[in-house]
Amino acid sequence: MNNQNQILNLNANNVIISVPSSFKEVTFKNSLSSEYQRAYDTLKALENEKKNLRRTVDSSLRSIKQSQESIKYKQANVTLAQKTYDMTAEAYNRGAKDLLTLQNANTSLLNAQVSLKSEVLTLVKAILNLENTIGVEFGTLGK
Repeated sequence: MNNQNQILNLNANNVIISVPSSFKEVTFKNSLSSEYQRAYDTLKALENEKKNLRRTVDSSLRSIKQSQESIKYKQANVTLAQKTYDMTAEAYNRGAKDLLTLQNANTSLLNAQVSLKSEVLTLVKAILNLENTIGVEFGTLGK
């Protein structure tokens, strides 16, 4: 620098500090712009994380609603399978149905019960996933 009285010169890309001629001239190039870039990158990363979190929460809520609806239908299916089994057992006891028909009705009832329990498990997993995603204590949403 030609002017030794100039102590600090700021412009868009450089910060130049001038000191007496017995010291070296020091230039910090792009230090401010790199700080701004890091801040911008951090902000973008946070925005992306927020979007991802929102998608995960929305997906978990959809899964919970689907499981709740499915449970209603599967409960009705268990009720129907139980009635079918009871009627088949009564008919078997009167000699109107054979053992294979009774066993098939029992198998249908067991399959309906397993399907219902499986869907309940799916619901519990979806709730636990949502609790984990939003950071609340396990069991909070299931109460």
